[in-house]
Amino acid sequence: MERSLAVLRVENIPNGPFETWGETGRTALSDANEAVHDLVRICMTFREAPQSKLLARCAEQSYAILAECWGNIIPWLKFLVSHAPLNTLSVGLVCTCAQLLQIVASGVDSNDYQQEVMCRLSTVDFVYYLLCKVDPMSGYRYVAPLSDGPGEPCMILRLVDLYLSTSVLSKAFISRFTCFNKSRRDAIIDSFILRAEEMVPSASSIDVVATMKNLVLIVHNCCRLVVASGNRVSRQHKRVLFRYTSVLSACSKKACENAVSDKNFWTLVADGVGILVRGATTPIVLGGVLQLLEGGIMSSVVDCAPHITRPGSQEHLLSLVPFLYPRNGVRAAADRGDFDFWLHPLPEGTPAMSTQSIVYGTYKKALSHAVSVAETETVSICSNIKHQFDRVTGIPLSNARICGRCHTVAYCSPQCQEEDWAACHSRECRELAKRYRENRNTRSWPSLHRKCDVLSILLGYANSSLPSPTDLRSVEPSIIDYSSMGPPKSPRLRFKPTSSLAIFNYFFDPYAIDKDTAVIEVHERMGLQSHFNPYAWWADEDECAPWLPRYQKFIDEVEQNGDTMVLIEGRFRVYKDLVLLAFALMKYAVDAGEGHKYQVVCSIFRTFS
Repeated sequence: MERSLAVLRVENIPNGPFETWGETGRTALSDANEAVHDLVRICMTFREAPQSKLLARCAEQSYAILAECWGNIIPWLKFLVSHAPLNTLSVGLVCTCAQLLQIVASGVDSNDYQQEVMCRLSTVDFVYYLLCKVDPMSGYRYVAPLSDGPGEPCMILRLVDLYLSTSVLSKAFISRFTCFNKSRRDAIIDSFILRAEEMVPSASSIDVVATMKNLVLIVHNCCRLVVASGNRVSRQHKRVLFRYTSVLSACSKKACENAVSDKNFWTLVADGVGILVRGATTPIVLGGVLQLLEGGIMSSVVDCAPHITRPGSQEHLLSLVPFLYPRNGVRAAADRGDFDFWLHPLPEGTPAMSTQSIVYGTYKKALSHAVSVAETETVSICSNIKHQFDRVTGIPLSNARICGRCHTVAYCSPQCQEEDWAACHSRECRELAKRYRENRNTRSWPSLHRKCDVLSILLGYANSSLPSPTDLRSVEPSIIDYSSMGPPKSPRLRFKPTSSLAIFNYFFDPYAIDKDTAVIEVHERMGLQSHFNPYAWWADEDECAPWLPRYQKFIDEVEQNGDTMVLIEGRFRVYKDLVLLAFALMKYAVDAGEGHKYQVVCSIFRTFS
């Protein structure tokens, strides 16, 4: 070690261009190359040799010496990487430099000296340098595979993954990222994406598994870096998820063309789908699911489903299902032709409870609703009930007038806004405005576009599956008895014992323990005495109190017009941990054409975690 450290001194680094080094400079480069290899072998011995007290003491002393000389080592590593194309070892030298850091970083939890050198600013900067460095000979980012066989991920990506998955290293890595200026942060994010886009076109059927391992590492680490740093990237990167999804789709398609049947590969594809969906469904990502559908994630799910057998991988594939209701996303996938895959029946003899059957069955049920409303006429978004009884028609979103205080209700005209203020909104606006201010920073407040998407699904469901209000009343409602829990608290609503509402569930949970309850659709008639009881799972006083006057108006209208009015509640995912409840009052017209008998009169929305 002393011999190697004597070589790796800053004053030994050659100056000037390569052409002016002479024999002395070339010898210094060769000696430094060999010294780094020696350090790798020494550190590898400490990690892999049988542990003993003597070896532990030796390792402690060696890393103490290494920490003392680290200020010389990092400049040499950067110099070697920057001049790798001039060296006969080229990429192998880059791999060795990355491997040295990876070995040292792997023991930071047990050795203070290792932790100290890996958290240094110079070390973190060198890791970012490795990640972003372009090979001038090929024009691509460096890919440093392990030397112990094919199918292994890039050493540089493994090093970044180690930084982001170790608590003490992650803090240093992310803190440094947030300190970079805007152009440097953008370059780092671009480096992740460009690596992914460079790998797939050149991948062959032999190394496609290694390519997928690299893609999963790239996507996982890029998402973690962006999320953990507070989304500190520029607006030009709003299409990050689209680009990653396109690469994932291209890789799975190439694997299908080459008849790749390796289950480990397809498990990685499922993992990639899961990572992208989790990234797209966090509050800080704008339009994430739309980007996934535009990038072709559904075709990746189709390619992957026949090869998946593990329950965990199945859950990754199903994690997209609760978000397949925005109309823009449906249209984007339809334009790609991705919906055509789901029209084909499963091969004969497919077991009913197989992974393939569960995935296909769940997607078909979800998409049957989404596709049916993709071309639905504009739904009514006006919050003035009185106006809607005279003319139940939709208005373009561009013409909707949103309340400037609470951003909760919308109107088609100033007249409707004035009428609803006097009738109802004056009693709810102040409290709703307070909640809007509390939730807007986390983007957990449903937008007008999302409300229209949800109402379109509910309208399509009502026209395709719901009987007339008269026939619905003949169905025995579900009753939950809360009498043993004491007298009901406020909020109190007035309703008849026979009053009810219909429930539509798009709240599919792939992680539910009881798979029978993780459904897409529930056609259920629930009695209001159960649904609005304050002990019920959702009727929390603090959550629904602002809406009480409007709820009461909905209930009164249904009870007074039982043959033409119905209440429907829809449950939808907004983000992974946020659910949107839509409470819609609909009018039934016997004389209307098939598929158009129900129309939305008015609606209420709220979210819960």
